[in-house]
Amino acid sequence: MKLKKIFRIFGQWIVLSAIMLLLWMVTMGIMTSLLMGSTGTSSEASAGALLGMAAVSLINTAVIMYLLLRSWWHGIKLVVFAALVHYIVQFFMGGVEAIFFRASLEIPIKLVYAQLASGAVFAFLFALMAVLILGRMKPAKETPEESNLRLIMPKGEFILKFLILSLIVYPLLYFLFGYFVAWQFPAVREFYSGSTVLAPFFPFIRTQLATNSILVFWQMARGAVWVLVALPVIRMMKGTAREAAVTLGLIFALVMNSQHIPPNPYMPGMVRLAHFIETASSNFLWGMLIVWVLHRKHRSIPDLIRRQAKQVPLKPTQT
Repeated sequence: MKLKKIFRIFGQWIVLSAIMLLLWMVTMGIMTSLLMGSTGTSSEASAGALLGMAAVSLINTAVIMYLLLRSWWHGIKLVVFAALVHYIVQFFMGGVEAIFFRASLEIPIKLVYAQLASGAVFAFLFALMAVLILGRMKPAKETPEESNLRLIMPKGEFILKFLILSLIVYPLLYFLFGYFVAWQFPAVREFYSGSTVLAPFFPFIRTQLATNSILVFWQMARGAVWVLVALPVIRMMKGTAREAAVTLGLIFALVMNSQHIPPNPYMPGMVRLAHFIETASSNFLWGMLIVWVLHRKHRSIPDLIRRQAKQVPLKPTQT
């Protein structure tokens, strides 16, 4: 990569990070005022939140920029799907989880609604400005020569893979990482249960299911949403399937979980750190697994785990 191009991309990253921070503050501020009225916060807390939001903007902008720059898509199609992926990962998935666990988190429901509403406007405006600034509104001059075969498989195979990923793999990852990562922190156990006692894994799972009988089905539904939002990313990415897998893993791991960086009055710092480690690691693995299973058709289980010498063609005939 030429030095001039490196400086250009760096400048675009800084500009877009500043735009993301400004859009986030304005849209969230307007929607919070409309739904909740004025909320007084100390200047110290506001400064810490602003620094945290700036860090989130730098991280998320870098990940989304890479997706846009490595996409075969362009124009309004790219804007719409980039905004959709951004919104669902950063705002929707965390928002519905906050609603589901609102009894433990004690987050005002109007604040969650404000985040969900403002996030939709924010994600679309940022995607539009990012596509414009990165020069991705018009298609590239070169003509693609190969067909994009990603996600092309028999319907029965796709449905089977979708169900296995959504109903089995994601809930399994959720409970395993929830216990063996997050629950290993005494602060997390005390925050959610009022006790620092570490119960064995299976009694812990039984307690969770006894307390909330629909938790498994809730995570199955979330797993299905995760798989659906992964589909446009798999389809639009240039390069190898491995690159698409890493990109999706970073989107799931960072765009969602970087929001644990800013301080908030609803979750102590150590609990936020534990959840960041837990969900960033599990979501990265989850994104990689989705691409591995869904990026192409597989004739058998051995074919699923076999490493191919050459990836299937990835360039589309029509974008």
